[in-house]
Amino acid sequence: MDPLVHILNLSLSTGIIPNNIKTAKVIPVFKRVDPQLPSNYRPMSLLNVFSELLEKVMCKRLYSYLQSNNILYQYQFGFRKFYSTTFGLLDVVDNIYNHLDIDILSLASIWTCRSLSTQ
Repeated sequence: MDPLVHILNLSLSTGIIPNNIKTAKVIPVFKRVDPQLPSNYRPMSLLNVFSELLEKVMCKRLYSYLQSNNILYQYQFGFRKFYSTTFGLLDVVDNIYNHLDIDILSLASIWTCRSLSTQ
C-alpha cells in the first residue's frame, strides 16, 4: 500500500491528524485601495499538499455518506455539486408565482416583506 494512502486512511480511521499536516503559512493578501492600511489586507492560509489531500478525501467520503444515506436537506442549495444559490432563488420566485396564481399570497405582502428587508 502506498505510504501516503496508509497515512491518510489511518488519520481518518483514528481521528488523529499528524502535527506536520496541521501547519499553514499565513500571508496577507491585498484587497483594496490603500496598501498602507492593514485593514485593506485579508489573511490567506497556504496549506501543505498533505493537508489539502486529507481535506479532499474527507470531503468526498463525507459527501458520499450524506448522499447515500439521504441526509442532506433537499433545499440545501449552497456548497453542493450541481446545486447553487441561484437555483434556490429561482425556487423562491417560483413559489411566489405559484402562490400568486392561487391567490394565497398578495402583492401587498411581498412589498411589505421587501420594505422590511431594506430597513
